[in-house]
Amino acid sequence: MVLAAQKAAPHTSNGAVEFATSYVRWLTRYPVPSPAEAEAVEAAAVVDPANYDLVGSLAADPNLSGSLVPNGQEFYVSTVPGVWNLESYADDTAEVSVGVGVVINGELHPQFRISTMLTLSWEGGAWHVDHANEPRTTEELFSVGTGYTEGC
Repeated sequence: MVLAAQKAAPHTSNGAVEFATSYVRWLTRYPVPSPAEAEAVEAAAVVDPANYDLVGSLAADPNLSGSLVPNGQEFYVSTVPGVWNLESYADDTAEVSVGVGVVINGELHPQFRISTMLTLSWEGGAWHVDHANEPRTTEELFSVGTGYTEGC
C-alpha cells in the first residue's frame, strides 16, 4: 500500500500529504509490519536508515499507539475523523502532520486520536521519509488541520 502510494504521489504539496498519510496508516497498527515488510519499505521509502531507522524502531517499540491501546491488542488507524496540516513545503522538502483516529476491535474509538509529523524529501522521482519530527499536540493538530475528504 505505502509503496503504491509513493509511486502515485506527485511532486506537489498534495502529493507529499498523500504519501505521508499512506505511510502513517501503514505504520501505525498492531501487529506492526513484519521485519521483511519494514525492510522493503525502508529500502524504498526512507532517505537514510541511519537517520531514521524504521526497522529498528519497530523492533524496539511495537506499540505505536502512544499507550492508547494496551500492548498486544490489535488496532489500526483511520482517516475518517482525521486531519492533515502542511507545516512547510519548499520544492523538494515537505513537513506534513497527520492526525488519525484509532480503530480497536473493528470500531473507531470515539476519543482516541494520534498525531505524527514527518519530514519528506523528493528524491529519484518520489517522496521519501527523511525523519519523524516531534508532532504538534494532537489537540492542536485537530484544531488547525484540514479534514480528509474521504476516510480510509
